Amino acid sequence: MERAQSRRARRGEWSLIDYTPPPPPTPINVQAEDEMTWVSSQASMASAMGETFTDEMKTYVKAIQAISNGTDTTSKSLPARPTAITLKSLQDVAIMG
Repeated sequence: MERAQSRRARRGEWSLIDYTPPPPPTPINVQAEDEMTWVSSQASMASAMGETFTDEMKTYVKAIQAISNGTDTTSKSLPARPTAITLKSLQDVAIMG
């Protein structure tokens, strides 16, 4: 492999390309703002179906809100989304599991 690379270099087959750095990571508060869009859609759906959030989902929403509004400045990543979002989905998981 090294010989092939040396031959290519001698023949001028190598060329330099401009380095494009990766984009900077998205700040956590921006990630949380985006996640609040998902939370809002889940809240709308739950309300339309006459359902309510599980305690786990309520805790999740509060954590995301705190990150989004700057109250929580220590978190380095968003918490994992809960598996059961509404009490109905929690019952469905219990029946299936």
